[in-house]
Amino acid sequence: MAVPILLGGILVALVVIIVLLATAEDEDSGKLAPIATTATAGPPTTTAPAPTTAPVDERTDELVARRFFDAWAAGDAAAARRWGTSGAIEQAFDVPNRLAADLAFTTCRRDGDSVRCTWAGPAGRMVLVVAGGGGTEVQVVAAEFRPG
Repeated sequence: MAVPILLGGILVALVVIIVLLATAEDEDSGKLAPIATTATAGPPTTTAPAPTTAPVDERTDELVARRFFDAWAAGDAAAARRWGTSGAIEQAFDVPNRLAADLAFTTCRRDGDSVRCTWAGPAGRMVLVVAGGGGTEVQVVAAEFRPG
């Protein structure tokens, strides 16, 4: 019998504390202090750690080549500037971007200090040369188109 009485006393004490906190004034501002609230404990929850993903702007050779190709295919020279040099942009945009619809990505291969990424199809072959890394920004440095 003593346990229910003890729990009842603790509950009354908590209610008194909450009422006092709700009506207490903040000494610095003269405003009422925020009302304290209590919550009942539910089942424990676990939160999975947020997945770690590479930033979208990570400059891998293939990603840079694909973004540059997509900008050329869309006719968006401003977007291509983010991924390539002015020389590469001039070379790519000398080729009509309507030809991009007939090209599909095939591969990226290392060639010395650069990487050559190729799109091929009935229209021909577009090769984007990607260089950089080791302290310099990875970017498309040349665009070569060979008609089919």
